[in-house]
Amino acid sequence: MDIRERIESFDKANGSCVVDGGFLLFESGGRRDINPLGAMRDPPENPYECSLLQLRFCEIRLSLAVEEFQVLQRQLILFARNSMKQKICGSSPDPEALELLKKIKKKVKFWQVKVNAAQANVEVSKPVHLRQREKQDEDNRRNCEDFLGELQKIEI
Repeated sequence: MDIRERIESFDKANGSCVVDGGFLLFESGGRRDINPLGAMRDPPENPYECSLLQLRFCEIRLSLAVEEFQVLQRQLILFARNSMKQKICGSSPDPEALELLKKIKKKVKFWQVKVNAAQANVEVSKPVHLRQREKQDEDNRRNCEDFLGELQKIEI
């Protein structure tokens, strides 16, 4: 199997991808170097590590969708404002542009739901020792806040 076939096979097996640093991060949690001769990494076998990568994928997709929405919305606002400032008002905005903006908004909502689901999956797959450490951190933080509150009550 040549390099192109290996890449096509890997890409097909791992779903859609986003650019994350110097890597392509796949929906499955798999990663491959942008350089075709670079590393290809299957999704981690550890469910927690895999869920973290899947969350990262969803967060990047959400970020791209939000950026796409904001850019188009800004363009449409600028177009409308500039048209209204002209002595002779320019053409009216294209109604299809509003439909496109609404479509992108649906994409944003879709990825928000996916991010929430991926975050829940991270929590479910989190190892016991990490849960215990988080609980201990939370207890320590609460104790420090209580201690600080008591310290601030003591005056000369």
